[in-house]
Amino acid sequence: LRFIKQCPFFDFCADEIVKALAMGLRAQMFSLGDVIVQCGDMGQEMYFIVRGECEVVLEGNKVVANLSRGSYFGEIALLLAERRTASIRTKKDCELLKLQKEDFEELLNLFPKTRELFYQIAQQRSKQRGVEDPEDALLAELPLVKRCPLFQHCEAEVARAIVFSLRPVEFAKGDAVLSAGDAAHE
Repeated sequence: LRFIKQCPFFDFCADEIVKALAMGLRAQMFSLGDVIVQCGDMGQEMYFIVRGECEVVLEGNKVVANLSRGSYFGEIALLLAERRTASIRTKKDCELLKLQKEDFEELLNLFPKTRELFYQIAQQRSKQRGVEDPEDALLAELPLVKRCPLFQHCEAEVARAIVFSLRPVEFAKGDAVLSAGDAAHE
Protein backbone atom coordinates (compact mmCIF):
# COMPACT_ATOMS: atom_id res chain seq x y z
CA LEU A 1 0.00 0.00 0.00
CA ARG A 2 2.79 2.43 0.88
CA PHE A 3 4.45 2.03 -2.53
CA ILE A 4 1.31 3.21 -4.31
CA LYS A 5 0.76 6.04 -1.83
CA GLN A 6 4.37 7.24 -2.33
CA CYS A 7 3.93 7.35 -6.11
CA PRO A 8 2.82 10.82 -7.31
CA PHE A 9 1.19 9.12 -10.29
CA PHE A 10 -1.62 7.97 -7.94
CA ASP A 11 -1.82 11.14 -5.78
CA PHE A 12 -5.40 12.03 -6.67
CA CYS A 13 -6.82 8.51 -6.18
CA ALA A 14 -9.30 7.86 -3.40
CA ASP A 15 -8.22 5.49 -0.63
CA GLU A 16 -10.53 2.75 -1.90
CA ILE A 17 -8.81 2.86 -5.31
CA VAL A 18 -5.33 2.80 -3.75
CA LYS A 19 -6.32 -0.21 -1.63
CA ALA A 20 -7.76 -2.01 -4.65
CA LEU A 21 -4.58 -1.28 -6.64
CA ALA A 22 -2.45 -2.61 -3.78
CA MET A 23 -4.49 -5.84 -3.78
CA GLY A 24 -3.60 -6.28 -7.46
CA LEU A 25 0.17 -6.02 -6.97
CA ARG A 26 2.17 -9.19 -7.56
CA ALA A 27 5.67 -9.77 -6.16
CA GLN A 28 8.32 -10.76 -8.65
CA MET A 29 12.01 -11.58 -8.15
CA PHE A 30 14.82 -10.73 -10.59
CA SER A 31 18.52 -11.61 -10.52
CA LEU A 32 21.52 -9.38 -11.21
CA GLY A 33 21.61 -8.41 -14.90
CA ASP A 34 18.03 -9.39 -15.74
CA VAL A 35 16.20 -7.15 -18.22
CA ILE A 36 12.82 -6.34 -16.71
CA VAL A 37 11.45 -4.29 -19.61
CA GLN A 38 12.92 -4.10 -23.10
CA CYS A 39 13.05 -0.89 -25.14
CA GLY A 40 10.59 -1.15 -28.04
CA ASP A 41 8.29 -3.71 -26.43
CA MET A 42 4.63 -2.87 -25.82
CA GLY A 43 4.16 -2.07 -22.14
CA GLN A 44 1.58 -4.07 -20.21
CA GLU A 45 2.63 -3.36 -16.61
CA MET A 46 4.33 -0.99 -14.22
CA TYR A 47 6.73 -1.88 -11.41
CA PHE A 48 7.61 -0.70 -7.89
CA ILE A 49 11.06 -1.51 -6.47
CA VAL A 50 10.79 -3.13 -3.02
CA ARG A 51 14.42 -4.24 -2.74
CA GLY A 52 17.49 -3.90 -4.98
CA GLU A 53 18.61 -1.50 -7.71
CA CYS A 54 17.87 -1.11 -11.40
CA GLU A 55 19.24 1.05 -14.18
CA VAL A 56 17.50 2.79 -17.08
CA VAL A 57 19.27 1.88 -20.31
CA LEU A 58 18.83 3.56 -23.70
CA GLU A 59 19.84 2.17 -27.08
CA GLY A 60 23.59 1.73 -27.36
CA ASN A 61 23.66 0.41 -23.77
CA LYS A 62 23.80 3.96 -22.37
CA VAL A 63 22.77 4.07 -18.68
CA VAL A 64 20.84 7.29 -18.00
CA ALA A 65 19.43 6.74 -14.51
CA ASN A 66 19.57 4.50 -11.45
CA LEU A 67 16.48 3.39 -9.52
CA SER A 68 16.33 2.04 -5.99
CA ARG A 69 13.86 1.08 -3.24
CA GLY A 70 10.66 3.11 -3.53
CA SER A 71 11.23 3.97 -7.20
CA TYR A 72 8.71 2.99 -9.86
CA PHE A 73 8.73 2.70 -13.63
CA GLY A 74 6.46 1.79 -16.53
CA GLU A 75 3.44 3.85 -15.48
CA ILE A 76 2.85 5.14 -19.02
CA ALA A 77 2.12 1.54 -20.06
CA LEU A 78 -1.00 1.72 -17.89
CA LEU A 79 -2.29 4.75 -19.79
CA LEU A 80 -1.12 4.68 -23.37
CA ALA A 81 -0.65 2.06 -26.03
CA GLU A 82 3.01 2.86 -26.58
CA ARG A 83 6.24 1.01 -26.91
CA ARG A 84 8.78 1.19 -24.09
CA THR A 85 11.22 4.07 -24.57
CA ALA A 86 14.02 2.50 -22.51
CA SER A 87 15.10 -0.83 -21.07
CA ILE A 88 15.25 -1.46 -17.32
CA ARG A 89 17.98 -3.83 -16.11
CA THR A 90 18.79 -4.96 -12.58
CA LYS A 91 22.06 -3.87 -10.94
CA LYS A 92 21.49 -6.23 -7.99
CA ASP A 93 19.04 -8.97 -7.14
CA CYS A 94 15.65 -7.28 -6.94
CA GLU A 95 12.20 -7.76 -5.53
CA LEU A 96 9.56 -5.82 -7.43
CA LEU A 97 5.82 -5.38 -7.24
CA LYS A 98 4.06 -5.55 -10.60
CA LEU A 99 0.76 -3.91 -11.53
CA GLN A 100 -0.77 -5.37 -14.71
CA LYS A 101 -2.53 -3.06 -17.17
CA GLU A 102 -5.59 -5.33 -17.30
CA ASP A 103 -6.02 -5.16 -13.50
CA PHE A 104 -5.61 -1.38 -13.62
CA GLU A 105 -8.18 -1.05 -16.43
CA GLU A 106 -10.64 -3.36 -14.69
CA LEU A 107 -10.48 -1.13 -11.63
CA LEU A 108 -10.89 2.05 -13.69
CA ASN A 109 -14.03 0.61 -15.27
CA LEU A 110 -15.55 0.79 -11.79
CA PHE A 111 -14.44 4.43 -11.35
CA PRO A 112 -15.10 6.37 -14.60
CA LYS A 113 -14.18 9.76 -13.09
CA THR A 114 -10.78 8.42 -12.06
CA ARG A 115 -10.36 6.97 -15.57
CA GLU A 116 -10.89 10.48 -16.97
CA LEU A 117 -8.28 11.94 -14.59
CA PHE A 118 -5.75 9.35 -15.76
CA TYR A 119 -6.63 10.21 -19.36
CA GLN A 120 -5.85 13.87 -18.57
CA ILE A 121 -2.46 12.80 -17.22
CA ALA A 122 -1.86 10.95 -20.49
CA GLN A 123 -2.77 14.12 -22.40
CA GLN A 124 -0.30 16.20 -20.38
CA ARG A 125 2.52 13.70 -20.87
CA SER A 126 1.81 13.52 -24.59
CA LYS A 127 2.02 17.31 -24.87
CA GLN A 128 5.32 17.25 -22.98
CA ARG A 129 6.60 14.87 -25.64
CA GLY A 130 5.40 17.25 -28.37
CA VAL A 131 2.19 15.49 -29.40
CA GLU A 132 -0.53 18.11 -29.71
CA ASP A 133 -3.74 16.12 -30.28
CA PRO A 134 -4.40 14.03 -27.13
CA GLU A 135 -6.63 11.57 -28.98
CA ASP A 136 -3.92 11.02 -31.59
CA ALA A 137 -1.38 10.58 -28.79
CA LEU A 138 -3.52 7.91 -27.19
CA LEU A 139 -4.03 6.13 -30.48
CA ALA A 140 -0.54 6.73 -31.88
CA GLU A 141 0.36 3.04 -31.98
CA LEU A 142 -3.12 2.00 -33.12
CA PRO A 143 -4.09 4.06 -36.19
CA LEU A 144 -6.25 1.25 -37.53
CA VAL A 145 -8.79 1.82 -34.75
CA LYS A 146 -9.53 5.27 -36.16
CA ARG A 147 -9.76 3.96 -39.72
CA CYS A 148 -11.86 0.90 -38.96
CA PRO A 149 -15.38 1.45 -40.44
CA LEU A 150 -16.95 -0.04 -37.31
CA PHE A 151 -15.44 2.74 -35.16
CA GLN A 152 -15.30 5.66 -37.64
CA HIS A 153 -18.24 7.54 -36.18
CA CYS A 154 -17.85 6.73 -32.50
CA GLU A 155 -17.23 9.46 -29.96
CA ALA A 156 -13.69 10.13 -28.70
CA GLU A 157 -14.57 8.63 -25.29
CA VAL A 158 -15.64 5.37 -26.93
CA ALA A 159 -12.45 5.28 -29.04
CA ARG A 160 -10.39 5.76 -25.87
CA ALA A 161 -12.25 2.93 -24.16
CA ILE A 162 -11.54 0.69 -27.15
CA VAL A 163 -7.83 1.53 -27.00
CA PHE A 164 -7.68 0.81 -23.26
CA SER A 165 -9.24 -2.58 -23.99
CA LEU A 166 -6.82 -3.66 -26.72
CA ARG A 167 -4.13 -6.27 -26.09
CA PRO A 168 -1.21 -6.94 -28.45
CA VAL A 169 -1.21 -10.43 -29.94
CA GLU A 170 1.54 -11.88 -32.10
CA PHE A 171 1.18 -14.55 -34.78
CA ALA A 172 3.82 -16.45 -36.69
CA LYS A 173 3.65 -16.63 -40.46
CA GLY A 174 1.01 -19.17 -41.44
CA ASP A 175 -0.85 -19.13 -38.09
CA ALA A 176 -4.64 -18.99 -38.34
CA VAL A 177 -5.96 -15.80 -36.76
CA LEU A 178 -9.61 -16.81 -37.18
CA SER A 179 -11.20 -20.05 -38.35
CA ALA A 180 -14.56 -20.47 -40.03
CA GLY A 181 -17.13 -21.89 -37.66
CA ASP A 182 -15.39 -20.77 -34.45
CA ALA A 183 -17.38 -18.72 -31.93
CA ALA A 184 -16.49 -15.01 -32.21
CA HIS A 185 -15.10 -13.55 -28.97
CA GLU A 186 -12.58 -11.01 -30.25
